[in-house]
Amino acid sequence: MGEQVSRLRGVAFDGWSGWNDGPRMGRAVLVSAAPCPAEALARLRDLTGQRLAYGLSWIAPMRAGKVAGMGLRSVPDIAALEGLIRAKRVDEVVFFAARDDAAARARHDVLLGRLAEQPILLRFAVEARATAGDTRAAPADLQLVTAFGRPLPMLSAAIKRAMDLLVGGVALVMFAPVMAVIALMLCGSGPVLFRQKRVGANGALFDVLKFRSMDAGGGARIVRQAQQGDRRVTRLGRWLRRSSLDELPQLFNVLRGDMALVGPRPHAPGTEAGDFTFEQATLLYGARHRIKPGMTGLAQVRGLRGPTRTRADVAARVAADLDYIARWSPWLDVMILLRTLPAVIGGRNAC
Repeated sequence: MGEQVSRLRGVAFDGWSGWNDGPRMGRAVLVSAAPCPAEALARLRDLTGQRLAYGLSWIAPMRAGKVAGMGLRSVPDIAALEGLIRAKRVDEVVFFAARDDAAARARHDVLLGRLAEQPILLRFAVEARATAGDTRAAPADLQLVTAFGRPLPMLSAAIKRAMDLLVGGVALVMFAPVMAVIALMLCGSGPVLFRQKRVGANGALFDVLKFRSMDAGGGARIVRQAQQGDRRVTRLGRWLRRSSLDELPQLFNVLRGDMALVGPRPHAPGTEAGDFTFEQATLLYGARHRIKPGMTGLAQVRGLRGPTRTRADVAARVAADLDYIARWSPWLDVMILLRTLPAVIGGRNAC
């Protein structure tokens, strides 16, 4: 992937002149993996509501005449594109490729992997043809297909946060006596809490809190998943993990905004499962970071708990996480919370 990204070259749209020129925010970027005629560019501008302002080419530079008057500023590479996104100057990326270009599929995968966790709208436009034997572009037939949507709208995010504060605060009061007893049981053998860097919304790291369930000498830098019969897990820790009571301190993570009650479970960066890391298991892994991680999630109530032994296990959990993000509603969160208790009591796949 890195080798492919290193081959990116800028297109002389109107010249790259840094971050201080052009629109301030809310613009779209065209990432082109095929020659894009002026007619097709005009069509894409219409499809994006005249918001197309930047361009990045994955092919040889196009002639200046192809883009004359289009107003697209050249983005030299993916790193610069990510900088525009972080600066909130861009909130949409459009990928353009020829209809049957096999090489473009690999570039499509690179783009997915690099931008999956970015808070943007990622859409794909494939060059259409008027007939099966016609090799000419048909700009009027271009359609945009959404790969990733933007994160939750402001109102939805506010509703979800209000639910987290209300339900999380009540849960903390209810479980405070249980947490106090567990803390007393752990304090004589080492630290009560286990802290570890986990990946949160948009890839930002935060310190997750858990009751310690492994030997105190294990250290927070271990990123190998616990397995059945794992010798690092203490006797008390095995019971805490099976009942998920070790997760209760994450209510503090919820109240301070690092996590939500419901969302994809947070993982440590570079977590290993067999001979691969979670990030290597599927190109879509980063897309689960488009919202805050949760104490429970759709994957967990579907029975996808415990260790992941294969890439298919990771892919199944990521698919559930993306399904949750796509279908989010307050009622879905309520349903998942109600189904979490039976799933925890059953203890299926926990270790």
